[in-house]
Order: sequence, then structure tokens, then C-alpha cells
Amino acid sequence: MVHFPILSGRAYVVVAPEHTADVVISGSALLLTLAQPDNEGKTEKVVRLPPFGKWKFLGWFETLREEDASALVFRSRKGYFPDYTGDVGNRSGFATALESLASAVKADAARQASMDAMQSLLPFARCIVLKRS
Repeated sequence: MVHFPILSGRAYVVVAPEHTADVVISGSALLLTLAQPDNEGKTEKVVRLPPFGKWKFLGWFETLREEDASALVFRSRKGYFPDYTGDVGNRSGFATALESLASAVKADAARQASMDAMQSLLPFARCIVLKRS
């Protein structure tokens, strides 16, 4: 299971296994309950979260609202949200916080994970976003 911090540790992304039915944060662990057993016959998965600070379940990426994303990415003085991928074709940034957050997930996944892990992110349907509280 792929998981990694984004935005300098302000948030954390977990690519949940297929058939994830429930998500619970317990201390520094994220507990995932699966509706169907995985290849190993397990119906629960545990992700150890970074121990510093408390984590809040922000939501599944595809269900996040603009307000959720704007709590993690900040608008520039010019009114745009940053493009974290370093795409030189997008010098001004994004009009929405959700686009900016998606670029942060892609950029940090590329820096911290393998290309196979990067491919598992797309589309973001199984990505869980946690926010440090």
C-alpha cells in the first residue's frame, strides 16, 4: 500500500486498497477495513502515520471540496494557487485549490515513491487525504 507525506508534512496521502469500506484514525495509525479479503485473506490494513502531531481525516480525494483543499494550499498574492509539479508551462498557478492540491500529490508521489506507485494514484479515486491538526 502506497502512502507518503505531502506539502512538507502538512498532509498525508494513502492510496487505499480496493474495496476499502471504512477508515479510522487511532493514535498514529490509520486503520482500513476492507469489504472483501485481499490476496492474503486479510480484511484489515494498518498504516503507521508519522508520529508528530495528530491527524484528521480530510476525505477521499474525489470527494474533497474547495474549502477542504484551501486549508492545505495557500493562494498567492496574485490570486492563484501554486503548481507544485514545477510545470514551466503553468507559471501563474491554478485557479482552484483542488487543482493545486492534485499537483502537490503528484509532485510528492514522484519525489518519494516509485513510478509504479505514481501510476496507482491515477485517477485519485482511492486516495485518502489526511491533515495534520
